[in-house]
Amino acid sequence: MLFNIMFGMIIPWMICIYFFTKEPRLVIMLFPLGATIAFLFNDLGLVQFWTVNPVYLNPSLSIVPYNIGYFPMIAIIFAYVLKKRRIHPFYLVLLFTFVVSFIEYIFLLTGKVVYHTGWNMLWTGITYIVGFGLCLLYIKISSSYRLLTKKETGI
Repeated sequence: MLFNIMFGMIIPWMICIYFFTKEPRLVIMLFPLGATIAFLFNDLGLVQFWTVNPVYLNPSLSIVPYNIGYFPMIAIIFAYVLKKRRIHPFYLVLLFTFVVSFIEYIFLLTGKVVYHTGWNMLWTGITYIVGFGLCLLYIKISSSYRLLTKKETGI
């Protein structure tokens, strides 16, 4: 569990603090969204389709550090890259899906994540596409209501 806390929460929070010093509004807007999407997908799929080791009596304990650290950090980095780079949002969603799926594949190979009931990397990729698509939609809606400006999002 120490691994999950360190790599799922502490290191991502340090990275989020760094981004907060550069783009506080992005972090304030995207951190809760990343956590919400992570809790939604992981609560729906945990135990039925995958488990995260170590497994406890309450199996969701192992994924909580990732839900409140790693996944929000990924959402913040996604928004930051969207803002700073002139990459079409569709290609950025695909790029982030590929990179984050590859990281999960490494966790799968090392036994930190175990798939069940026919779950595979294709389904994992689809969930990430949906998650990054929701982030993109949220960023566009936030921009249209001027919660995030065009300058802040790159859209």
